[in-house]
Amino acid sequence: MDNSLNTSKNTNETSFINPSNFSLHLVSVGIIVAIITTFLDINKNTLKGTIVSYSIIISGFIILLSVVINNTKGNNFTLLQILKIVLPFILIIGTTSFLIYYIGKYFNNISKGRVSNNYKTFSTIFTLLTLAEIIVFYRSKNSAQFKRTSTIPNILYWIIIFLGVVNSIVVGIISVDLAYFNTDG
Repeated sequence: MDNSLNTSKNTNETSFINPSNFSLHLVSVGIIVAIITTFLDINKNTLKGTIVSYSIIISGFIILLSVVINNTKGNNFTLLQILKIVLPFILIIGTTSFLIYYIGKYFNNISKGRVSNNYKTFSTIFTLLTLAEIIVFYRSKNSAQFKRTSTIPNILYWIIIFLGVVNSIVVGIISVDLAYFNTDG
């Protein structure tokens, strides 16, 4: 009887409906759409696609964060340990949210091509760095430590933090570029 319970648990862990797996499916779909829209010509439709794709990525990470918080509920973590657990999620959700805000704020200028070429370059860099963050998150989710304690292994944690900080700088550059370097298109 123990084998049947163990088998059903393993099946549930790999099922699509599992919130942790579902969140990564959302993130995967979001990054695929983001990559496609990033490399297309800028217009209203591709910008809307970009906003939707980044929103899907944010949704996936919010679900994954809720799973992590739920799995760590019974443990006695200090405030510093809890901050360490949620910081990678805050970085990716925050930077992506700010980019959505700036795209929305300057939507008309971007869609009409009234932005410098730097926007396209840094937008591509942002998408590629986000892809790298997602790959590292995926690797950490499949690690033995994450499965056991819902915490990211140290080396992967610091890689995610580094990528998140660099991505935050990229969003800052995009915001300055959109605010101060508009062109007549």
